[in-house]
Amino acid sequence: MEIDLGKPVVSAEGERVGTVDSLVIDPETLEIHQIIIRQGLLLTTDRIINRSEIAGVEPDGTVQLRLTVDEVNQMPPFVEQEFEIVRQDQLRYLPEAWVTGSGGAPLFWGTGPGGYDRNAPFFAPAPANPPEVEVESNIREDLVVVHEGTDVVGSDGEKVGVIDQVHYNEDGEVESIIVKAGLVFHHDVRIPAEWIEAVTSDTVELRVTAIEAERQGRIVS
Repeated sequence: MEIDLGKPVVSAEGERVGTVDSLVIDPETLEIHQIIIRQGLLLTTDRIINRSEIAGVEPDGTVQLRLTVDEVNQMPPFVEQEFEIVRQDQLRYLPEAWVTGSGGAPLFWGTGPGGYDRNAPFFAPAPANPPEVEVESNIREDLVVVHEGTDVVGSDGEKVGVIDQVHYNEDGEVESIIVKAGLVFHHDVRIPAEWIEAVTSDTVELRVTAIEAERQGRIVS
């Protein structure tokens, strides 16, 4: 079975309930545990769906679920937030801030060596040594989230392309991924699971070089 990232997802009644946004994968076993579907256009909600709830995939790539619309809407939302870790020596330099009404990131006045400065520009340049950022989510810590467009990099550090499709067996284990044609390679490339060295939320690292992947995995249309 294959999952094409970005394709529609429909309920057991055949009603569209979102699109495939990302996959939750065990980086050690390459087993797909869940898919994350995106609902809405402007105000979006991402929901976590267990792989066992996938009934099948239609020829056009549409993913069919065993869940009704109501059951899909009761699935837990995917939560991922970034927090800045502030060092003790930075506390006295923190600027004055206001929380936006939309619930977005706070807006800050600029700061200088002496701390808060009302004459500084409203949006100050990013600091030379930005604070450490910690990401928290409600996905198990031993799993990673792979998105459409996640980079695939060869053992030489060269980029092969970005993930477009994932093929897996009935046990949920990834058999291969399809890398979308891009600026470097103008054709799709099939990457078998045995070529995959490591998977993180940012990249899929290969055991072969980018050129070797392109030569051996090239898909001829």
